[in-house]
Amino acid sequence: MKPRAKISPARIHSRQRARGFALLITVTLLAFLVLLLVSLASLTRVETQVASNNQTLSSGRANALLALNIALGQLQKYAGPDKAATARADITVAAINQPYLTGVWKSGNVAPTPDVWLVSGNETTGTTNTPAADISGNAAAVLLVDQAAGGVASLQVRALKQAVTTSSIPGLSGSQTIGHFAYWVGDEGVKASTSLINPTLGSSPLAYDNTDTAGGTGLGDNWTSDTVKRVRLDQMQLARPRLEKLFTSFDPDGSAGLAGLPKVENFSQLLLMSDSPTAAQLKAQFHNLTPLSRAVLADIANGRLKKDLSDITTPPDPAIGRFLQTRVTAGGVNTYSGYYNPVAPASSSATAWPLYSLGPVMDMMGIQFQFYISSADNKVHYSYTVSAELWNPYSAELRLLASQPLTLDVGGLPAFTVKTDGATDITFTPVIPTLTVPSATTWKPGEFKTFKGGASLGTSASPGATFDGVVPGAPDDPAATVVTITFPGTSAFNGVLKVNGSVLATYTPPNTHAGASTTTYSGNPATPPTNGKAAAATGWMLGYGFQFIDNLRTTTSKLDLNVYEKSFDPRKPVMNGYHYQPGSTTWNRDDPAQNTSTSPFPSGTYSVGATIVLFDLPRQEIVSLGMLSHVIGDQPYAFGNSWGDTANALFDEYHVSTVPRYASTWTPESALPLPNRYVEVYHPAGTASIPSADLRSSANSARYLLQKGAFNINSTSVDAWKTVLGSKLSGWTYTSNPTTGATATASLDNVFFRSPHGAQQLSTRPPVNGTDLDGNTASAGSGRQLTDNEVADLATRIVAQIQAQQRPYATLKEFVNSGALQAAIDATTINSTLSTGRKYAPGGLTQADIIRQIAPFMTARSDTFLIRAYGDTQNPATGSVDGRAWCEAVVQRLPDLVGAPSAAIADVISPNTATYPLGRQFKIISFRWLSASDI
Repeated sequence: MKPRAKISPARIHSRQRARGFALLITVTLLAFLVLLLVSLASLTRVETQVASNNQTLSSGRANALLALNIALGQLQKYAGPDKAATARADITVAAINQPYLTGVWKSGNVAPTPDVWLVSGNETTGTTNTPAADISGNAAAVLLVDQAAGGVASLQVRALKQAVTTSSIPGLSGSQTIGHFAYWVGDEGVKASTSLINPTLGSSPLAYDNTDTAGGTGLGDNWTSDTVKRVRLDQMQLARPRLEKLFTSFDPDGSAGLAGLPKVENFSQLLLMSDSPTAAQLKAQFHNLTPLSRAVLADIANGRLKKDLSDITTPPDPAIGRFLQTRVTAGGVNTYSGYYNPVAPASSSATAWPLYSLGPVMDMMGIQFQFYISSADNKVHYSYTVSAELWNPYSAELRLLASQPLTLDVGGLPAFTVKTDGATDITFTPVIPTLTVPSATTWKPGEFKTFKGGASLGTSASPGATFDGVVPGAPDDPAATVVTITFPGTSAFNGVLKVNGSVLATYTPPNTHAGASTTTYSGNPATPPTNGKAAAATGWMLGYGFQFIDNLRTTTSKLDLNVYEKSFDPRKPVMNGYHYQPGSTTWNRDDPAQNTSTSPFPSGTYSVGATIVLFDLPRQEIVSLGMLSHVIGDQPYAFGNSWGDTANALFDEYHVSTVPRYASTWTPESALPLPNRYVEVYHPAGTASIPSADLRSSANSARYLLQKGAFNINSTSVDAWKTVLGSKLSGWTYTSNPTTGATATASLDNVFFRSPHGAQQLSTRPPVNGTDLDGNTASAGSGRQLTDNEVADLATRIVAQIQAQQRPYATLKEFVNSGALQAAIDATTINSTLSTGRKYAPGGLTQADIIRQIAPFMTARSDTFLIRAYGDTQNPATGSVDGRAWCEAVVQRLPDLVGAPSAAIADVISPNTATYPLGRQFKIISFRWLSASDI
């Protein structure tokens, strides 16, 4: 037997090591497999949870989108038609716990309660969730505005959750809640728009020439190279909202503002600007500012789109057409050379708008007589001189043209009975020949000039020749020593101003008074008056005359106290009745007290040396109806003030697009800013191109336009009102000396222009409180400036007036006629240093001055809204809320009709409410999901 081989210990040890390594590998692999299984199980659990969370989030988002669609439906149902006004809940004032709810008042609703509050819970009854309800402690209430407004309790907005239910869940009986939704619709139109800038300061000038006469009248303007015209636009409309009133360190006119503001599409993007307000400052203004509000150019009163007044071929009244077609000629002195021949109004009622004289107006007129026996022929002679004071009430120099002579016809004189010692009575009526104003005459803005003469007229400094002639039929009576004249105490003495033979204006007072207190004069004046001056020993025997009720109260205010206290417009082509001063005595312009006084208003009347500018004349196209306050209405300054009455309906019916009518190179696609910077072109979906003829027509242009930066005058935001009250103009140049043409430069702040076309031609810049406002009312026809404190006070008073209404003003006419802005002004100290009766004069601030500035963008309803919606999903078994979602959408109303976006233009302009009950379409123009910290 062969012996077994002997195994060494080292080999045995090696074999043992190999077996231990295999065991380790096996254990490790088992552990890895266990870890892999655990990881896969965990990953599966995470994925399952993520899927579950996504499912609940999707369900929450679905409910939030449900809320958004319901909100949009409510908005469309109530605010889609043109005849609807909107406002914030704090307009109703009483018992407000939710001041930021939005209400819609349909046409005819004049109650404090709207047709609907646009917040969840009101879908069926309309007013279940009201501003008076305190839901801050309600478990069903959810916050929809919180940190976005800085978390300040008074700025928060809550809405009541509405249940989403089902009745088909297996194992559960009855209806089960599977989620909730809530929404709130915020009114953006009551806020100030932040993204607007002054385009005349930026790199995009108004670069088109609208003076092409090939297809038009040539009344357009050249905006390509005339920087003066572009700068004047800042006087005609608010250059931009005054954001610096809210953020003192922010300069919207700086380079950062000009470059960044137009790009702001979300409120929080203002933080990205280099000199932006702080986050806290922005959040505090959540309910006062919006990136950009737009509005349809809708006639809310009549349920249609507005007509365009830029088309001057179809003005609502000839007086408006005359004003729009007038142009002050270009040149160093900016004179208006020439006159139009006005036509008398159809009636004398308050609604008959006159065709105003565009020439000088007569302020005073008189005639003086003397009778004497001439030693040359022993006959009775008579002498007379006519005196007339002619006034230029405009903000432009008036200059006579040789081809258009200005003449004066005198009529209505009585019959005189003349008798000498031994002769029989001779009765005759003097016939006054046509008198001509010197052809080289010019009037500076607001200037008065006195003319005298009988055979011819001259200025008071160099009067025309006094007429002297024989009484017709007077006998040769060498023995006569006494002349006796019998005459009536009153007369129908009148005057008629003509231009080139056509009537400019007639002046027919009810009667005029003779200079003597008796009806018979006896005397022996041996020397006739010389050169319009009475002889020292005798003077004029008698005279007839009239004068306007010459004070600013009667030419700028509404007065109805009695027959002699009604306001009147001195430019009317027919001046009679209450326009004249009653009880006039001797007409004597030689009275030193009348000619040498340095006071602008001696005894409440104008003096020859006064300078009074009351009315504007256009130097270029207008940009808003507010600039017609000088033109429309039977009384001065009626349009835009409460006594404009029915005329103020034009604010609802018309707009001014400034779409160029004559510029052959301009197209809607050119994207050039319009002179009315608050209008932008809207291109309807599905329209290949905008018909040029429609865009330029009065009836159809609003179909293709939107009001940019629209501001709802029912706004109860004091801070929003502060941003739209008064313009800022740096380096404003004006004519400091009209005689020499010297100019000066000033910085204007919070300025309202009374004469936006001719402000630079006036020697006094718009005054501020603390200056001689009474004195400035004579010459400061340009307007008025306010201090920042006055602006803040005025904004507060305006909101108080709006809240006193307890409902929104349904139309612009109602708002203007209410006098709310004037009442707010009167409640401040803005006009407190003005004398009684001068608060409507140019040195004061009036409602029409504010309307003139905000007219391009004011509206009585809002068309831009912010919808915040909430949705959650709820476990029907446990009742726990498993997912929440919030979203935000900006919604814009457009001219398109619901159900027929491509309807015929006639239907779009004036939709039939039976055919289109939902009115015009609301469209979501921006959308984003919000996190809890964004609310």
